[in-house]
Amino acid sequence: MSSSELRNDIINHCCRILSSFRPDRIAIETHLKEYLQLETSLDLSDNEKEFLSEVFGGCMRFSPLLKVLVDRYYASNVGLCLHSDSSLYHVISYLILLRLEEVGIPQLKRLLESQSTIKIYKFLKFILSHDNLHGWIKDELCKVYDEAFIHDHILLQLSNHEDQLERYIQQLESQVNLKLTTHHSTIPPTTIKPFNLTNPKPRLVPTPEKIPTIPPHKPVPKSMYVPPLESEKIALMRDTQKYRAKEKLEDANSSQFSCAYTEKSEKTKKVIQQIIQEREAKVEYEPIRPVPVPVTTKEAPSLKLNTTAILREGARIQKLEEEEERRLAGLEAGERDTADYFKWQGEVKEETAARRLAEQKKRHLEGQLSYEEAIIAKQTFIQETKDKVALMKEESEQFMREYFKRRDDERKEMRRLVEATMLGHQNVKEAKIKLQQMKQRLVQKMEKENQELLKKALEEEEAEMRRKVELIQQIKAMESIPVSRTKFVDLTETGGQGLLSEMSVVELRERLALLKIAKSEEQEKKKKGIAATKEAKEKLLQEAMTTINRHKEAQAVTDKIKNIKGKDSNKKNLSIATKDKELNDLQEKLELKRKERERLRQESADATRQKKNLALSNPSTPLSPLETLLRAAGST
Repeated sequence: MSSSELRNDIINHCCRILSSFRPDRIAIETHLKEYLQLETSLDLSDNEKEFLSEVFGGCMRFSPLLKVLVDRYYASNVGLCLHSDSSLYHVISYLILLRLEEVGIPQLKRLLESQSTIKIYKFLKFILSHDNLHGWIKDELCKVYDEAFIHDHILLQLSNHEDQLERYIQQLESQVNLKLTTHHSTIPPTTIKPFNLTNPKPRLVPTPEKIPTIPPHKPVPKSMYVPPLESEKIALMRDTQKYRAKEKLEDANSSQFSCAYTEKSEKTKKVIQQIIQEREAKVEYEPIRPVPVPVTTKEAPSLKLNTTAILREGARIQKLEEEEERRLAGLEAGERDTADYFKWQGEVKEETAARRLAEQKKRHLEGQLSYEEAIIAKQTFIQETKDKVALMKEESEQFMREYFKRRDDERKEMRRLVEATMLGHQNVKEAKIKLQQMKQRLVQKMEKENQELLKKALEEEEAEMRRKVELIQQIKAMESIPVSRTKFVDLTETGGQGLLSEMSVVELRERLALLKIAKSEEQEKKKKGIAATKEAKEKLLQEAMTTINRHKEAQAVTDKIKNIKGKDSNKKNLSIATKDKELNDLQEKLELKRKERERLRQESADATRQKKNLALSNPSTPLSPLETLLRAAGST
């Protein structure tokens, strides 16, 4: 990047192109081209255009790195920096951190002379501070880029020019201080001149309320840190009761009752069978009956057409009539009639439609046949899986017996280990008590320090409150002085600004009245013109409606003839489709498969119904070994 012939305000162009860029609307290259085309009136040289494009591209490429620095600078100087200067800070940080070797310190000073000295001094002091640069800046940049890149291309470059940058910052500091001192010395102090008025009575200013002091708190009782004896007693009682309940549950599970007679009587069995039949009858719903198609009238409903529809329909009908006249004129001249050709073409289309209909029906029957075969295969697969599940249940019952036997042995071993570990808990309790006492001492020390800090804060707040009260009294005393703000207006006089078109309010009102009269006359002329155009349009619509009605009557006659011909062709297609032998064979196969599927479904339904009846008639049937083992495990 050669910057030997750059002008001072090139930084302003860099800031302007950055601030006007919108990445969600335009690409980087197109935005750069458009900006250079707009700025052709400034006569930028080729070197300056190259510098501008490289700075803009570099800021876009390293935008995550620059954004971290600028956002942190705004966060540390809240309310002291303008957000419109963010593009300036992006350009400065890019030139210093990444292109300092190419630009050079002298050229950088010359480029930054066109900007505000205070802004440049604050920003350079912030980013070139040794603590910030080797502290949080390095840590934040390492999150975005590689640590080797940060060290080689940024930190090493800044360390080489560290002395020159420090001298430049000191020079900026002296300029800022000189400006501040000269600014204060040149402005003369304001002198207050009292008004020659009667002194008003001073108003009473309400005195502010006193800040309430916090009363001393009571110390925390020592019993707060000592656990109560009742909780230990309750825990001991809970453990003993739990142990007794487990023993009783094991005894109850081991010795079951065997004297109850659970066989159902004949009367109850009949009632249960009746309830099952009622439930099954409720399940069989009546089929949904189809609603018949409503009878439609042969006459088409009359539609109300708007103006545009009438004109469009009239133009269409006029075009059809012109085409018909052209066709008849051609026939008179000796052209051939295409009606025979179209008739032959219609017959060919009917035959192809009938063939296509037969093919569709064949494909439909084949699909239904494959569907029925798939259902039969699924039913056989379900039966095989049921047999496999029965075998797996027997194996799982054997496994669960062995598992529960092993579990009883492990429980006895665990009980022995628990009794041994309970002895070691007593030593742990003594260590907890010592740790609790040490924590209490630390808490008391922290409370004393907090009380002292609260007292200091209250004293500072009281002093601030007194200062605010004095300021309020001074402001209210200044506001109590009356000020007259009355102003008289003469509507016949002009403003006195010296303009050619200057006039008074009265003259302005007269001119407005004349303008309203002229406007009303112009509106009357427009109304007359609109009425004339409406009459012409209504005549055109009436003519279009007559042609539309005449065309509809002729179209209705031709539609009746076409419907009669269409019914004859449909009957012919159906007769061709039903004569196909292959379709009949497929239909017979489909019926056989459906009957077989229905038979299998009925057999499986009968088997499940018998199982339900047996389960309801004999509810006291003994549980399977697996269920008894699972219930015993859940109870323990």
